[in-house]
Amino acid sequence: MGELIKLMIKVFHMLIQYIQTALEHAKYEIIEDEEPYYDEVLEFQGVWASGKNLEECRNNLEDVIDELMIIGLKKGLSIPQIVNFNFETTEHSGFYPSNSRGLENWPG
Repeated sequence: MGELIKLMIKVFHMLIQYIQTALEHAKYEIIEDEEPYYDEVLEFQGVWASGKNLEECRNNLEDVIDELMIIGLKKGLSIPQIVNFNFETTEHSGFYPSNSRGLENWPG
């Protein structure tokens, strides 16, 4: 049981690090809109968020990435590579780094 908890903690930390990297890699801009702050992560096709200020926009993007990852993982899809992160899922081992798959099956 202790090994399972260690693995879960490791996976949790990897996912947090992945999300932080995605947020740092996001493209931010100011647009003419009620929510003028806009950001997107190009590696996630069609993933974007907006907000009334930069902090709200970034928080909204984090929520969108979280939800997209949950949906993708439930469907057994690979998570898109961002910079040097690329995780995929398997029935047996959970998450592991991989460079073999990309966006071809990712919703977007």
